[in-house]
Amino acid sequence: MSVVSFAAWLVLPGVITFATTVSTLSTDTAVIILEILICFLLIDLFDQEQAQDFQENYFALLILAAIGVMVKLSIILFSASAIVIATCLLIWRQSRVLKAKPFWVVSTLVSLVLVAWLVHGVILSGYPLFPSPMFPFPVEWRVPMKTTVELNHLIRVWPRLVEGKMKAQSYEEALSNWDWLNPWLSALSRDVWGFKIPLALLVVGICLTGCLFLRDKERANLKIGLKSAFPVIAMNIVLLFVMLFYVPDIRFVWGIIWVLAALLLAVPLVALEAKRGLIAFQAIAILSLMLTAKSFHGSLKLAWARMSLPETSSSVVEFKTKTGLLLNVPKNEGKCSKAAVPCTPYPSALLSRREEGGFKVEPFSEEAIVGWHTIESLQEQMKP
Repeated sequence: MSVVSFAAWLVLPGVITFATTVSTLSTDTAVIILEILICFLLIDLFDQEQAQDFQENYFALLILAAIGVMVKLSIILFSASAIVIATCLLIWRQSRVLKAKPFWVVSTLVSLVLVAWLVHGVILSGYPLFPSPMFPFPVEWRVPMKTTVELNHLIRVWPRLVEGKMKAQSYEEALSNWDWLNPWLSALSRDVWGFKIPLALLVVGICLTGCLFLRDKERANLKIGLKSAFPVIAMNIVLLFVMLFYVPDIRFVWGIIWVLAALLLAVPLVALEAKRGLIAFQAIAILSLMLTAKSFHGSLKLAWARMSLPETSSSVVEFKTKTGLLLNVPKNEGKCSKAAVPCTPYPSALLSRREEGGFKVEPFSEEAIVGWHTIESLQEQMKP
């Protein structure tokens, strides 16, 4: 059995845990699946010797990495790292692929799709990488710079808030102190699927690796497994620390955590003798199916409860902007899914309608706060 085969069974429960988000607008599940597939493809690239197989896997990784960025911008560092490693490996081992026509055709098509996605971002917000404030375009519908910057600050600060409560402090103060660390660690230690189970896999994998290093035959097999998996393990360790330092929210690194734990256990399992390896694989498969069934059962119950909620229209109030535009503002939970348009949970008196369609800030100011809340302007204060 291969490292990828073992790891695939090990990450299955973690993926199914996110099943409830499939029926929502959340992109977390899609990103997790893409991260796992990209990691497995990267491992296969280190094992591939045939040019044709290497080329196909490289193209698949390139396409999935591009799709991941378009699904959720937070995966851009992961996708870029995977592409750089895969491309370096391509130049080192299969440089003749660079001269082949399919390489340039696929690369060009992926580039064109990414360019179209960047243009789509400009059309929606005035920024190609919104909510990143980089490369603002001078269009009248652009989100004001302060709104974009404050949104980025809020994304970074929110996971650091104790019990999700906004304190009377600036973003700079919230990001410069470490008062949030102990409550965050306490909450993390109670997370079964995001911390406890991956940690158990990690501990077992490290202990098993240590034991196998004491046996000559398994030590040789272990080195072979580490040769292909180590670059992916190293990449995920670096990305894990970088992401948790920048945005300490477990959902942004869920896929990385599960892949890392699965690989660190899968490598020593593959190094076992044939008979022991087969027994280990069967045990892992049974355990994964049991955990997956439990996870799927809980996710199914939650999804069914959501579907069983009565279909009622959102209770809204009208908000009139300075230009006379009427906006519907939901009273409960900030949802506009069942309300008449135009609807927004965070109205702004500066919004006006564009003649060509859409909305703009009137009069435009880079210092305006539109459609979001900050520490100085809380979301509840923005509602009528």
